[in-house]
Amino acid sequence: MLNYRRFLAILCTVLATMGFATPSPAAKPVPPSGTISLEEPSGLSTLAFEPWPLYGDLVKFAVSFDGTLSSKIRLFVTMFCKQDDVVVYQWSGDVDFAFPLINQDGPGLWWDGGDALCTASLMYREERGRKAELMILDNTTFEVWGSSF
Repeated sequence: MLNYRRFLAILCTVLATMGFATPSPAAKPVPPSGTISLEEPSGLSTLAFEPWPLYGDLVKFAVSFDGTLSSKIRLFVTMFCKQDDVVVYQWSGDVDFAFPLINQDGPGLWWDGGDALCTASLMYREERGRKAELMILDNTTFEVWGSSF
């Protein structure tokens, strides 16, 4: 007949070998990742020089995302353009949004139709109660040719 101490020692040994006695370290969540690139229109010729995009065109982006989406997670693109060091354009939209490369009404931004250097960022936003986590997953930079080209 086993005594109480010996039974407890055997039980603890069995539980420990099964992983019950020691907490296993939780796997660290893999941070989300993604890519963004300028999506060229299908009719663009690669043989002749055709400046694109031009001021006034619409641009879209090809995006990929490695992660899990849920009702609390949103992916979007935010884009800004500069002439010299002055921001002349800023717009955010869904990943399938076609961004119009035009002057925007409102205070603070004025795009005169000239050349501009633009950056688009693939953004990740996760709602966490009253707070949100916001991350830039990837960027792409491209030049917009002015309307005087």
